[in-house]
Amino acid sequence: MVITELIRQQAFETVVMLGGGTALGMLYSLNRYFREKIRSRYVKETLEIMFFIFSAFFITEFLKYASEGALTFHSFLAMTLGVLLWKRLFYGKIKS
Repeated sequence: MVITELIRQQAFETVVMLGGGTALGMLYSLNRYFREKIRSRYVKETLEIMFFIFSAFFITEFLKYASEGALTFHSFLAMTLGVLLWKRLFYGKIKS
């Protein structure tokens, strides 16, 4: 069986984006944890906005590293599967 350069590149993108999705799930869990600890509504909303801005930056950096910034179907699918993997394995583990 011959693995071409295209297959190798797509496998690399998939692994990187799967890791990125898992890390994004972890960041969401940390965001949820800190939001539960904070009482101020304004601080909670600021934290939420900062989370989404940081997440957008985070995703674009993973895309830039994995596929020179191109959002492909398999990279989007791998990112989604990474988030679902985090949710399935670790989501409830971070407790208050």
